Amino acid sequence: MAWILVAVIVVVVVALLALVKPRDKGGGHDAYFTGLEQTLKRAEIGTARILIDVDRLRHNLTVILSRIPSKDHYRIVVKSLPSVDLLRFIRSTVGTDKFMVVHRPFLKVILENFDPGIDILLGKPIPVFGVKEFFQEIGPGLRGRAQAEIQWLIDTPLRLEEYLAFARQNALKLRINIEIDIGLHRGGVDSFETLHRMLDLIHSNAEHLIFSGFMGYEGHVAHAPPLLRPARSVALREFADNLGAYRRLIEEGRAKYPALFSGAMTFNCGGSGTYSLFRDYPFITDIGIGGAVLRPAGYPDHFLGDLTPAEHIAAPVLKKRNGMLIPFIEGVCGVLSFWNPNNQRTFEIYGGGWAGRLVSPQGIRTQALTADPPNQNLVPNQTTLNGSRKVAVDVGDFVFYHPIQSDAMFQFEDILVVSQGRVDRVWKVFPRRY
Repeated sequence: MAWILVAVIVVVVVALLALVKPRDKGGGHDAYFTGLEQTLKRAEIGTARILIDVDRLRHNLTVILSRIPSKDHYRIVVKSLPSVDLLRFIRSTVGTDKFMVVHRPFLKVILENFDPGIDILLGKPIPVFGVKEFFQEIGPGLRGRAQAEIQWLIDTPLRLEEYLAFARQNALKLRINIEIDIGLHRGGVDSFETLHRMLDLIHSNAEHLIFSGFMGYEGHVAHAPPLLRPARSVALREFADNLGAYRRLIEEGRAKYPALFSGAMTFNCGGSGTYSLFRDYPFITDIGIGGAVLRPAGYPDHFLGDLTPAEHIAAPVLKKRNGMLIPFIEGVCGVLSFWNPNNQRTFEIYGGGWAGRLVSPQGIRTQALTADPPNQNLVPNQTTLNGSRKVAVDVGDFVFYHPIQSDAMFQFEDILVVSQGRVDRVWKVFPRRY
């Protein structure tokens, strides 16, 4: 009887091992990435590059415009799209003159590269010394445009007082947009009392301050933890709560200061992750949309299902060999390759360390024990990848990453714009990062 028990145990163990043993996930490129690879080879590309598929970009812009109340609501978020060429393409396609700038040095870039008549909303409060630096940088030639075209974001009465003092000292008239906290709790006005103090100050100093509206950010709601309810349902509830807080602040301000709330106002809200939800909120006049046009990997899918990834990083394969060999644990690498078929091949690629997800070929993955964390090594040498024998790439072929955020383009000087199987043009990123 003992041998029967042993046999049963052996069978159970083998069955359990068969259940937990990793499955072979390897494969090749699908038709889309096969086409991208052929495009790169025809263009004789030999280094890691970032690509924008302009046909997919047009598709995404069409989808977005069909889901927002009107094109007049569209404000281009520059932070996510740091390329003048890309911004010009989006602006001409959408038909908007509105930009949101999060990084102060980008203000000068936008003013110098776009004709008068645009509208720039700051995406975060800038220390008053940064405002002083900006006016010193642009000189007198752009001084009038800066006053007419920039809405400075103000989060506290103290900062508003600092801006007022600066405006008095320099004979300026500044447009002021008040940041309101509608749920993210990253700062901004969160009480009627604080709002009254700030509106009082603007009303009493009309020769130097112009009230232009509110900015409330709700982009975090798409990341709401699902807990006991579906993630999309939780996000929708949080979105409604945030927009309710926004409405109450508008109603309070309009009731107490009707003169300040007359005329065209900017009531801005987030949008890249939630742009399709604003049709039922007519008091929002302005939707900031940035990376959604390229559909990076970092946004949840709740409200972006119709958008298509339009930005990828392509890296040439430099080396290919059988098995897996890792420093310090060479003795067990054979066992690891036997146990997991996805360790049967090793590939070295040009560069790496990007904040992106490997998406093609199927089943290829970063060797976690030897790879640099994303963005730690800014001039990476080679990155080791592993895959099964079914991963159909050779030396000279390409692997593709889907960036987590669209501004991954900042790690490259040139953006290859692809269309209909060819490199259509080359766009440049901003010359200045910080």
